[in-house]
Amino acid sequence: MTDGSPIPLGSAMRVADVTELKAACDLMTGDLNLDASEIETVDAAVLQYLVALRRHCDAETRNFAVLNPSAAFIKAAALVGFQAELGLSAPA
Repeated sequence: MTDGSPIPLGSAMRVADVTELKAACDLMTGDLNLDASEIETVDAAVLQYLVALRRHCDAETRNFAVLNPSAAFIKAAALVGFQAELGLSAPA
């Protein structure tokens, strides 16, 4: 995949889901867009992976975006201090 189509994240993203997410991200050679609209719960380990992924994209001068982040996703990112790193607005 190279078209930048959003990769959908599931409603519950756990550390066990990182392997599958990494495999999907590895197929993308262009911009990396993640659709976080369905997130209800997300582990800190997943958020850590996303921060590392963003840094990797930055190093390769690829765009990285979390699209349509749910309120739960934004809140979880804010709780662990990754809100700015993931380019998110303040939780509502």
